[in-house]
Amino acid sequence: KPPHTVRAYSQGVRRVVSFAGLHPGEFRADSLNQAHLTDTVRGMRASGLVSKSTINQTLAALKSFYDFCIADRLVSEVPDIARIRKVAKLDIPQIDPEYYRPAEIRDLYEEAATRQERKHRVRWPNRDLAMCSFLAVLGLRSAELTAADVGWISRERLTDSDDRATWMFQVIGKGRRIRRLPLSQELVTANERWQAERVERFGSTKNSAPLFVTNTGERFNYQRLRYWLRLLNREAGLRDRSLHSLRHTAGVQLAADGVPMNAIQSLLGHA
Repeated sequence: KPPHTVRAYSQGVRRVVSFAGLHPGEFRADSLNQAHLTDTVRGMRASGLVSKSTINQTLAALKSFYDFCIADRLVSEVPDIARIRKVAKLDIPQIDPEYYRPAEIRDLYEEAATRQERKHRVRWPNRDLAMCSFLAVLGLRSAELTAADVGWISRERLTDSDDRATWMFQVIGKGRRIRRLPLSQELVTANERWQAERVERFGSTKNSAPLFVTNTGERFNYQRLRYWLRLLNREAGLRDRSLHSLRHTAGVQLAADGVPMNAIQSLLGHA
């Protein structure tokens, strides 16, 4: 899992250990049975200190933890997390995904491409436009964008009999699953402009180098990417949205363009 998920899940497990009254050093895979964990979750709800969504994330962390415990044969039986959700009445109604409307995504693109009169320590127009485009057109997950290397983009022939070649982006997604996404000419041009400007500042790059870097030449992490989008939204006069909203934007636009749902599923890497 990406580092920010590992951190969030670690916090979730620690949260349960704390509310369960267990000593951290004595916590084991079999420290919580069904009844004890159910009482702990009810206690978290009754305390008023933890929101429903946080408790749900905490239970997701525990489920992941127990999955590893089962796989490593540390235990043969674990609490039923789905049952605990129902007993604790934690079912959260489905909320429509948030996305950028066409006018809003235009405003975001325009702001991303705007050169600041003064040097900005976060913004970099050619890079910002390319990053916005890759997120909102290809529907990349934030972890996929931060993990992407220069070598993930290559020129390929779609079929052996076709003399024409197109630029493809080979994405390594969840579970190390690979999907190959064709790049439009607009995306290719946006990336070429960014890479040319990057070489001017930092010199030539290898295929193993990050596709996108910060203004100091480092690979983006989730926190820096999140701050970058928050700043971009604010300067574009838009309300703050998550990085995942750009992924939803890609899915909504593909659906609006009449792309079949199974094709959208494949392009976005949904199971």
